[in-house]
Amino acid sequence: MSTNYVPISFTYSTIVFLFILFLLIYLRFTSVYLHKKVFKTALFVILSAYFCVSILSFLLERPEAKKCRIAVIPLYTFDIDENNQWQLWALSEQANRCLIERFSADTLVYPLSWTWQTSDRDSVYDVEYLLKYSRRIALDYVAFSSLKLTASDDSCQVHLIDLKNSIKISSFSLPFSQGDISAGSHLIAGNILRFFNRQVAASHTSPSSSPRLDRAIAETEQLLAERRFADAIKSAEAGFALDSANVHIRNLLARANLDYSVELEHKGKPGSLHRLLAVKICERTIRVPGMANSATFEIVGKYFLLKKMWGKAESYLKKAIDADANNVEAYLTYANLHRSRMKNIGFKTEEQVMRHALFLNPCYVEAYLRLADLLYFSKLPERAEKVLDELLSINPSLVDALLFLGKMAVAENDIHNVIRIYNRILEIDPANEIAHYNLGVYYFNLGQIDTAERFFNRAVQLGNHVDSHLYLGHIYLSQGKKDLAIEEYRIRIRLKKGPDDPYADEARKHLYALTRPDSSEINFLSNKKLKF
Repeated sequence: MSTNYVPISFTYSTIVFLFILFLLIYLRFTSVYLHKKVFKTALFVILSAYFCVSILSFLLERPEAKKCRIAVIPLYTFDIDENNQWQLWALSEQANRCLIERFSADTLVYPLSWTWQTSDRDSVYDVEYLLKYSRRIALDYVAFSSLKLTASDDSCQVHLIDLKNSIKISSFSLPFSQGDISAGSHLIAGNILRFFNRQVAASHTSPSSSPRLDRAIAETEQLLAERRFADAIKSAEAGFALDSANVHIRNLLARANLDYSVELEHKGKPGSLHRLLAVKICERTIRVPGMANSATFEIVGKYFLLKKMWGKAESYLKKAIDADANNVEAYLTYANLHRSRMKNIGFKTEEQVMRHALFLNPCYVEAYLRLADLLYFSKLPERAEKVLDELLSINPSLVDALLFLGKMAVAENDIHNVIRIYNRILEIDPANEIAHYNLGVYYFNLGQIDTAERFFNRAVQLGNHVDSHLYLGHIYLSQGKKDLAIEEYRIRIRLKKGPDDPYADEARKHLYALTRPDSSEINFLSNKKLKF
């Protein structure tokens, strides 16, 4: 994510300076009062003020200092079955964690939870793709790790590559004992650190570590990166049952429950139980002296943000950032708070906070989408589109980014782009209910009701898309099918997304009008052009 944009205050000061300079020159030639000496003095004062403002603006809003970026990324091979793939993930991720502990603040190590988000899952077996992908996400160095498991000998192959100079720095094969993730990851990190003239800490194995726990952690991390929250909860619960004192598995279980609660409520289902479970796990972690870490505080901060308890949310999120200055989730969650609170973490606007999160993690899909959303609703569609294009330059098949571009095309009534973008989405994911819903909205607003009805029904069939029920209610009402309209409105009300849901309120209003004995709602809507 590029951060080389012109500071807004610098742009404004330049415009004001040029205007005043033009006015001064004009007065010099038209006014008898502005003689040469006064003109020189005024010009000197204006130039001095302009340079002072420019220097101050640069110091306050200059691009962030470049960091050296490195990651250990697993290179999967077809001869490793699914039962052993978790070992490669665990080796790579634990090696990343070891590097994070040993490198200084000027070096940024990408965990797999970052790099997995924007990767093409079907191409993680291809080293050429992984090389290109590593460059797209701004890595300076990458270490590809792979496993070679045979009947007589097991080993881990590692290739360390300088991406700037396209040079393979080192290749080494390390002995690997299946299930001994701690020792294997320590060897990988040690060989990488030696190249950077760093020393790895003495090897140790946590008394609570076990192959079964390592597997549960690795599988949960991967499921969370793929946003499969229900499956992540099951995997994390298995790990929690093995070692409930392990802070990492506790945080993973809490995060899976919290994110799943948000997903459920977005679908109109109750998620409060999962949300409460998440915060209870974290609160018990915090009660143990020295056990909680940045991730723990960030999860609690997000919980209080969802509860709209702004003061507590800020307090915990700030603790998370203080504990780990590279906690991108904490920064993005903090950006939901009021702009006046941004100064408490060194920023002035929510856009700056989001851009900082993307500076740290150029793979952060949610941050791209949130920034694009902020810019679009700030009436800056060109800048929003540029942000989405940056995301798609990393992975052109990211459906969430394409859906956002599709919604923008629908809002602008750009039929060419609507067809192009949604054809691309349905080519990647034919069962995407959101794409069918958005196309339904597009044709609904065009007045092509029959086509819209087909898309809304398809969205309901594929994933019971909540808001499709409201539109189907409107369509059936316009067709004189009062009973079907009432049924759809009732479904939408039952699937209410929390206390602030304008679509559910809209359905309730129409249902009330339809169920009154003297209702004229059906006649009214049947004779008007539908537009919602």
